[in-house]
Amino acid sequence: VADYVSGAGEYSLVVVGDVFSSKEAAQSRLKRDFTNLLTDVFRVPVIGSEDLKSEYLFGRKQLVSLIGLGFLSILLYFVVFNFQEEILSFVSAGQFGGSLNSKIIASVSVVVSIPVIATIIGGFYSNLLKLIRFE
Repeated sequence: VADYVSGAGEYSLVVVGDVFSSKEAAQSRLKRDFTNLLTDVFRVPVIGSEDLKSEYLFGRKQLVSLIGLGFLSILLYFVVFNFQEEILSFVSAGQFGGSLNSKIIASVSVVVSIPVIATIIGGFYSNLLKLIRFE
């Protein structure tokens, strides 16, 4: 494989496009095998051109995701800032004189809500940065 690549430079990423003209199932299997072979030879990340497009280019799917996650982020900020006293009393009820059930419910709600909130806000800003081509 290394004989087919011209130049002796160092590679940091290899992108594999449509290199096989066989049927769909065989083409995907051959491309996967070729990608694995290139990974073994060059010891660098090897990805397909479709994966590169979906990872770095902004399209319709990312626009829908940006709008949806933006709406959820605004809704999240609205709920948290308008009901912060209720949220703080719910979370702190388990710590200050609450029963064992309230401590468990408060702990589980914090453990579950933090990754969900991080995913919503992180997904929104990831798509926003992709939109303005800031990689």
